[in-house]
Amino acid sequence: MNFARACLLTISVVVVARCQQATDTRPIYQLFRYDEDWSLLADPSQRSDWLDPIKYVPLGRPGWFVTLGGEIRERFELLDEPGFGIGPQDDTGYLLQRYILSSDFHLGSRIRFFAKLQSALENGRTGGPRPTDRLDVAQAFLDWRITARENHDFTLRVGRQELGFGSGRLISPAEGLNVRRGLDGIRLTARFGKITWNATALRLVETSPGIFDDVPDRPANILWHGYRFTSSVLATREHLALFA
Repeated sequence: MNFARACLLTISVVVVARCQQATDTRPIYQLFRYDEDWSLLADPSQRSDWLDPIKYVPLGRPGWFVTLGGEIRERFELLDEPGFGIGPQDDTGYLLQRYILSSDFHLGSRIRFFAKLQSALENGRTGGPRPTDRLDVAQAFLDWRITARENHDFTLRVGRQELGFGSGRLISPAEGLNVRRGLDGIRLTARFGKITWNATALRLVETSPGIFDDVPDRPANILWHGYRFTSSVLATREHLALFA
C-alpha cells in the first residue's frame, strides 16, 4: 500500500484525447508555433493561402528556409467583486494586449533556430496592472537533430523555450495569462516509433515589465528532469503520458 502511494506521488498518468488529424497534408496552426512544419510549401502548387509567401521563404540552398509568424490578441476583462469585494474594485474593466512575432530558420534537415518576441500590455486596470512585459525574447533556441531515421530520432534543444506536456495541468506555457511562460535550459527528445521520451533541465524565466529584462528564476526552481511517454499503442484515440 505504501509502495502504491509512493508511485502515485512520483508518477502522474494523464490520458488526453488525441487531436483530430487534418484531412489533408497541409500544415495547421499549432499552440506551439515551433511544432509547425511548412516545408510542404516548397512546392508552389501547394500554396493556396495569401500568407503562404511568408510561411516558406527560401534561403538559397536546398532544405534551407525561414517561416515568419505572428499573433495579435486583444482581450477585455471586467470582474464583478474580485476578491469578494476586498481591495480596489474595477467598475470599467481593462484591456489586455499581446503581440508576438516569430521566425523559424531551417538550415537543412538537422539544424534549426527558432526565435519569438513578445509584448504583453494592459490598459485601464484599477489597482495596478496584471503581469505585463513591454518587450522581451519569449523564445530563442537551437535544435540539433542528432539522428533522423524512419523509426527513431534524437533531437537536442538548447535555449529559451516553451514547454507543454499532456493536458497542460502540470507543465504548460500558461496560454490563458497575458504573458506566456518560458523556460531556459536544455531538452532532449527521443522518439522510438509511437513512443516519445523527453528529458529536461530547465529554469523558469521570471517576467519583468521592462524591455529585454526577463531573467531566469532562482536555481532552486530548476526542473531538472521530466519524462514523458506518449503512445497510441494501447488505444486508437488516446495518448498515455507518464511524468516522473
